Amino acid sequence: MKLKQKLIIIILLISGIPLILFSVASNWFFSNQLKQTISQSNLNKSKNIQTKIDDLISSDFKDLKILARNSDVRAFNKAKVVQLLTETKALHPELTVTLDDAKGQPFARDTTETLPNISDRPYFQQAIKGNDEVISNVLISKANKHLIINIATPVRDKDGGSIIGVVHASMELAKISNLTKELSDKTTTVYITDKDGKIIAHPNVKYVTQRKDLSKLSNIKSGLSGKNSSGVVTNYAGQKVFGSYAYQSKTRWLICTDTIYSSAMAKATALTATLSVATVMVLIVIALTAYFLSVRIAKPLVKLSNAANQIAGGNLNVSDISIKSKDEIGNLAKAFSIMTTNLKSIVKKIKDTSNAISAGSKELTNSTSENTKALSDVVLTINEIAEGNSKQSDMITNTNDAIQNIASLINDVNSSTEIGANKSVESLKLVEEGQNSLKQQVERMQESDVTTKEISAAISELDDMAVRIKDFIEVINSIAEQTNLLALNASIEAARAGEQGKGFAVVADEIRVLSENSAKAVNQIGAIIEDINNKTRVATEKAENVTLAMQAQKDALSITQTTFHKIKDSASNIAEQSQNIATMLGKIKDNTEIVVAKAQDMSAVTEESSASMQEISASSEEQLASLETITEFTKTFSDMAQSLMAEVDTFKL
Repeated sequence: MKLKQKLIIIILLISGIPLILFSVASNWFFSNQLKQTISQSNLNKSKNIQTKIDDLISSDFKDLKILARNSDVRAFNKAKVVQLLTETKALHPELTVTLDDAKGQPFARDTTETLPNISDRPYFQQAIKGNDEVISNVLISKANKHLIINIATPVRDKDGGSIIGVVHASMELAKISNLTKELSDKTTTVYITDKDGKIIAHPNVKYVTQRKDLSKLSNIKSGLSGKNSSGVVTNYAGQKVFGSYAYQSKTRWLICTDTIYSSAMAKATALTATLSVATVMVLIVIALTAYFLSVRIAKPLVKLSNAANQIAGGNLNVSDISIKSKDEIGNLAKAFSIMTTNLKSIVKKIKDTSNAISAGSKELTNSTSENTKALSDVVLTINEIAEGNSKQSDMITNTNDAIQNIASLINDVNSSTEIGANKSVESLKLVEEGQNSLKQQVERMQESDVTTKEISAAISELDDMAVRIKDFIEVINSIAEQTNLLALNASIEAARAGEQGKGFAVVADEIRVLSENSAKAVNQIGAIIEDINNKTRVATEKAENVTLAMQAQKDALSITQTTFHKIKDSASNIAEQSQNIATMLGKIKDNTEIVVAKAQDMSAVTEESSASMQEISASSEEQLASLETITEFTKTFSDMAQSLMAEVDTFKL
């Protein structure tokens, strides 16, 4: 659903719901007020009739009591009684008054009509017992078939003690029916039921004539129990009505007022229709207003959405969004423009950084390749030196053996001069051979010295290269940290962009991951370079030890060479100086022992030199393996830089 549609719905809900609730509440309130008004009006009508009936009956009882206390009535003076009854009839034309004696026999009446004995009538029996106000049940007049009631009061003697008769009057209910007609109209009906629930007064005479029985209706039952009430009920005709009921305690009648519900609520229905039409019209106006407002609000947001979609697609060359409003949308547009500018700057920096990383990786790869090649040559040279030392050791061993033979010959000379002379010739030859061997050994030692110096120079150069690599690593590590920071800033900017910045957030996160991997790779390379430095220092120390050993060997060889010269001179003069053989042999023996010792020392030094060369060779091989590992890491780092550049190239700056 589009934003414009959402805004229209929201405005309609915000405005329409309160309006509809107000209309419903107003209609409900008006309906309830109308119901209460109608119910109260009906109840007032019922109470009004109740009051009028009370007044009518009370007035009639008052006059009957006056008659009952009249002296002529007490004396049963017929002429006077008839005159009094006629005067009463004139005052109360609805009444027919009769004076009865104590046995229920009519004594005088305001008409000539004769009546039977009424001693068995309930109202007479109650009156003769002293009840001052007695009202009979509703009866049907035998004379005219009209509904009547009888009211009676006792007549006492002049002392007011004994009851000597009863004055009773017959009242037709036509007057009461007229009251119900006066208060009834087209929508409201007022009627009265007796204590048995039968209609005794009604605007429609038919119901009175039929004595329609309403005792089974729940509202009639409730009313006859003595409770005044009002409510919506179903009447005797099956209509929904507002019914109000007032109980007449003296007569035990129920005065009812029914108003047809639909007619009574016509005003409420009309009000509901009016409110509904007004509500619909207002909602239409609100909808139109909401439409224009939503268009005005959504238009700049649509512009921002389109621009955000372009950025999400990698196009950062978004034209400036022209939104001049000074509200939150205007602020959003300004922030969006600033974010776009910052994003372009960040992507550009990342691109430049990626290029720098790629170039640095290539240079580092080339450097490590050169170092690997140089170190391979060093390993080969060290292996050759070790092989030469091994041969040198064999030659020294041979020399040592020759010197041992010389010593043995000198010992033999002590036993035989002749044999000594012969052996002197042989010794001379051996000395010459020894000199040649010593000469070769000196040459070998010089070669070893040169090689050792070359190894030391190569190791120093390797140490310098390791320092340069370490500097490169620090630069790359700094670039990785800056890239990580830029990726973090890009993620923050993308988070601010919300839904539109999710795509860039993914790219920024990938850049951050690449940066972290680059940092890890650089740290590993740094550890390897540090290991190379440590091993280079060890190799340098070993090379220095070898140099010292070689110098010692050179010194020893010089001494040996001098000794051999002496031996040669001695051997040459053996023939001439045979007389001094014994003395010379002692000296030769001593010198021979020195030579043997020196030769043994030279052999030990040579063995140590060979072992050192083997250690240097092993260390160099380890350095070669480390450089190969560095080369692999550098290649991986270069690939990561290329991947980072490919990610950045998706953006158009």
